[in-house]
Amino acid sequence: TLRSVTFNPPPRVHGNSSSKYYNSCTIRFYLHQSDHHKSGFMLQVTELRPKENVSTELLWSYNNYKETWVQQVVILPNITYKYYLHFDLRIGIRYVRDIAIDDLSLSPECFGLNIPAEDLNNYSYYNPYIDYPWAKKPHKDFANRTCRFSGFFNLDKLYRFFFPDYELTTCAQTGRYGPNREQCKAAYNGTKTRVRVIEDLGMSGIQKWTAPNEGYYTFILFGASGGKGSGGMGSSRGAMVRIILDLKKGQDLYIAVGQEGANACIKSLGHHTNSSCESVSSSRGQNMTGIKGVLYTEVNDGGGGGGGATYMFTQKQNKHIPIAVASGGGGLGLGRFIDFGQQHGQAVNNKRRPVTGEMYGPKSAGAGGGWYMFQGQVAIDHEPVMGQALTKGGAGGKACYNSTDGKGDGGFGGGGGGCRAGGGGGGYSGGNAWATNTMSLFSANTTNGEGGYSYFDPKLGVGNFSEAVDGYHVGQGGVLIIPAIPGCGCNYRCLALDPRRSKVVCICPSNWRLGPDGKECIITNPPEPYPTWFVFALIGSVLCLTIAIGVVCFLLYNRYQQRAAGILRRKMLTGPDLQLNRLRVASDSMMTEYNPNYEFGGVVYTLKDLKDIPRDQLRLVKALGQGAFGEVYQGFYRQRSQDTVEMPVAVKTLPEMSTNQAEMDFLMEALIMSKFNHPNIVHFIGVCFDKHPRFIVLELLAGGDLKNFLRESRPKPERSSALTMKDLVLIAIDVGKGCKYLEENRFIHRDIAARNCLLTTKGPGRVVKIADFGMSRDIYRSDYYRKGGKAMLPIKWMPPEAFLDGIFTSKTDVWSFGVLLWEIMSMGYMPYTGCANREVMQLVTSGGRLEPPANCPGPMYGIMTHCWHPTPDQRPNFQTILERLGYCAQDPQVMNAPLPIFNRPPSHERDATVMRPNNTDEACLQVPQATDYLVPNHKTSISGNDVGSATSVDKLLPDKSDNWETSLVMPHSRSTQPLLPETEQNTQDQAAATVRFSE
Repeated sequence: TLRSVTFNPPPRVHGNSSSKYYNSCTIRFYLHQSDHHKSGFMLQVTELRPKENVSTELLWSYNNYKETWVQQVVILPNITYKYYLHFDLRIGIRYVRDIAIDDLSLSPECFGLNIPAEDLNNYSYYNPYIDYPWAKKPHKDFANRTCRFSGFFNLDKLYRFFFPDYELTTCAQTGRYGPNREQCKAAYNGTKTRVRVIEDLGMSGIQKWTAPNEGYYTFILFGASGGKGSGGMGSSRGAMVRIILDLKKGQDLYIAVGQEGANACIKSLGHHTNSSCESVSSSRGQNMTGIKGVLYTEVNDGGGGGGGATYMFTQKQNKHIPIAVASGGGGLGLGRFIDFGQQHGQAVNNKRRPVTGEMYGPKSAGAGGGWYMFQGQVAIDHEPVMGQALTKGGAGGKACYNSTDGKGDGGFGGGGGGCRAGGGGGGYSGGNAWATNTMSLFSANTTNGEGGYSYFDPKLGVGNFSEAVDGYHVGQGGVLIIPAIPGCGCNYRCLALDPRRSKVVCICPSNWRLGPDGKECIITNPPEPYPTWFVFALIGSVLCLTIAIGVVCFLLYNRYQQRAAGILRRKMLTGPDLQLNRLRVASDSMMTEYNPNYEFGGVVYTLKDLKDIPRDQLRLVKALGQGAFGEVYQGFYRQRSQDTVEMPVAVKTLPEMSTNQAEMDFLMEALIMSKFNHPNIVHFIGVCFDKHPRFIVLELLAGGDLKNFLRESRPKPERSSALTMKDLVLIAIDVGKGCKYLEENRFIHRDIAARNCLLTTKGPGRVVKIADFGMSRDIYRSDYYRKGGKAMLPIKWMPPEAFLDGIFTSKTDVWSFGVLLWEIMSMGYMPYTGCANREVMQLVTSGGRLEPPANCPGPMYGIMTHCWHPTPDQRPNFQTILERLGYCAQDPQVMNAPLPIFNRPPSHERDATVMRPNNTDEACLQVPQATDYLVPNHKTSISGNDVGSATSVDKLLPDKSDNWETSLVMPHSRSTQPLLPETEQNTQDQAAATVRFSE
């Protein structure tokens, strides 16, 4: 048996009885058959139909032609599929016979030659995927949803093949470079395809397509063909890649459509044209004539350019992520065309690296571009003809010979430029190329360039529908995008798997699978039906849960009523007559019970939230001073009993014999300080409340209080201060940050003053922190708080609405901060020096304000005056204050301002600065016994009308001063202990002058 190669079907006119080319395709050969014993000869043709191969007998001969060679001409039947021929020879047992065939050929009409173009109807022998009966019409559900495009298949007009909704083409561009925006705008005009052509460097000619809707899409990519060689014969086809993607609406895809490689200049007898190529040259570098001239002539322009690949990718962080690549065909070379299939665009080959192909020998054709450029040095003469990698722009290579119209150039998409051999095709892995004199060294038995290699990412594709087919497409590259549709009998969606959408398949959503019929969707893990007992159990559970919720609501309501009654009862019973043992047997949530509205950050705090410190881990060293509740000690704290390293701490104590109010205030102060976590607020460490005396443990700040620090740092005529104006501004910024933190958490301090600010150190790198939250013990998380009852009030740091109406808001702290800023700029002077509290109240309500300290910069005093605005809503918040302080810190005039010079040592009692009120001629005299705090006399009953009046300060300041008393404890004390007799006042002031400590 002798079998031929596989042929593509002949033109349709061969089977058309009305055409003059009917039965024009014939098989021709000479047969020699002679013997004394009979022998048989049979010729068959086998069609490769989709479901089966069908063989047809064409000739059967038992003749004896003796010594004569007889010509046989056999008409090929109406072949519509690929086919091959096979010859069978049968002989008898005896050996006396002779049978042979010679000079076998097919008529040119079998390949579409010698037939006019109008009769061929765009038939191309080298395109095997058109004009086949099995190329069915689209599925009816797809045909009803599509419109007809011209496409790039050039189909027979007798068939109504329908294309998908979106078709991406080369926009009529040819050659090495991709299309521009104007070309694609004209090409897609009147279609549904919308793209944006990128013209950036390295991305020029790439089209960006955006998914119009969410859903499944079938993408069919076609690589471009390679260019023909100088013989003008042969076929180089691009590959086809199919992939299904699940896209979101608005998702972008980047597509570089491959362009066909340019043909070489035709060199054929009888072919007359104005060639644009430099055709021939002498291999010895000199002109020769005659036979030698023919022998040593080299044809330089024999190879066509490689076809470009079609790339589809996404971008992530400016990096290309490949999805699918349909490779281009290699360019055809000089000489006779032999179809080994190597020149076609190839399918996936995982053994090939995703780089540009290789080039062998001098004057080699250009290799096809890959996804990346291969690592290594490129010869100087190789670089121009080599197709560029996609990541480098994907431009086609230039032919090695000169041409005015781009003959032999590689196509856009990485096609290699032609030389004597054809250029390599572009692809995920570029096709190799070689020189004609080195082919035997590299097992290249043809002058054709190697086709590129395709790619698809199976992880991105939906299902197992991804496919790559080599040698599928003729012509320019392209992309068909077919959206999935409901229909085709599918439960969910119907996908098209071929360009004509005749082959369809159903698909199911995630967690579902196709049923045996290929259309029904079945859930992967169907839920089991609930048993009857489960239903009854569920109903019973719901009923029980409803009853439980009702009981809980009832209990919570009763608890609410009890707490409300307890609050009312405590208001009635709170006073000096309440027994201390009643307080000590209170529950752990006593703080919440005392003040149920007390929250911080939306969370209610109780004693259980305080960190308890074992007493054996705390060691007291020495007394630091007298606080509002008791002695304040320096101590050392070990976090664990076995630790050898101790932390220095400050310990505030509450004596055992304390009043109910003192113990409640002490506990409330601990709870308040435990909520803060800010670098400019004294850090709370823990409490020791297991027995008396009770302790509050805080961080120890070695720098002391801000007021004494400023007074000690005052410059003298004989000695300059270690501080500068910059240090004072930074101190103010530190305090402002702490106040801003309190304001953001809707907390009111009520006693912002220099005596209540502590320093980490007196040297450089100091940090100022706000301390002493005794006045904050009953400030609720609300818009304002109206103070009632007895409380020691720092009149000189309070705005009018505070000491007149008892209303405290965050704007109260803003006023106090302005006074603190005055203290800082005056280096620790007492505000309103020489004025009694009642005089200060009269002065402030009448519009009087502190004058700027000596050498105080104007912007700093401007901040003070804004803080002292009579209308609370007009005062700035601490965010604004910090911004203005930041501006001052950047102002050279402020930062370079001098400090005031003091000619006397700092006083340990009261300063004697001059205060000039506005619109008054009275002078404030020095009152050495005057204090910073004013407390109502607990023996005097003041009517509600007098306290609540804001129109007359005289109602709050009667002529007899025995209705108001001054504190006889330390100037910064908050004690609510009974006041000392006047005879003990001087003794207590001297003790305060000896030891100063700010809580």
